[in-house]
Amino acid sequence: MNTEDNNQNEEELEVQEEETELELEVEEEEQISMSKSEWEKFQQTQGSLKRQVKELRKSSEPNKPKETSSNELNDSDLNYLDLKGIFEPEDVKIIETFVKNTGQTAREAFRDDYVNSKLSSNKSAREVQDATPSGSKRGGNQVGDLASALAKYESTKELPTDFKLRTEVINAFVSKGHGSNRPSWQ
Repeated sequence: MNTEDNNQNEEELEVQEEETELELEVEEEEQISMSKSEWEKFQQTQGSLKRQVKELRKSSEPNKPKETSSNELNDSDLNYLDLKGIFEPEDVKIIETFVKNTGQTAREAFRDDYVNSKLSSNKSAREVQDATPSGSKRGGNQVGDLASALAKYESTKELPTDFKLRTEVINAFVSKGHGSNRPSWQ
């Protein structure tokens, strides 16, 4: 028991010594005195230094590059997408939306099943669109062609709905000799 009491007494003495040292430091700080003119000069200097710091902060802000949030695609992400073959605007929009919503990177977006399914469905839709023939003669979709509209009118007696094409069909039918008093040799 004596050793424990001695240890406690020693600890209490150490704590008391530290407290007295702190009190002495505080008293030393409190004893600093300054004349009124020195105090005013100090306040003016402090105010001018604060203004200078504020001006420096303002002047350095426009020189900083604009920081983009981590949820937006930057140039390196767009280059990565180009490398992966993703350059269609709707595909880039899918990746960008995923990155914004989840906070993940563009590289991590390729590991997501939802993104992969959307990209593959867009790709298949584009392939179908590209495989569909256009309105050329080989495609069979000759909507605005006078000859096909005239042939349809002669076989079914049905005029096109487009007014301009309808008048052209009627004029061509009449000029062929149908329904006019002109001789067939003219």
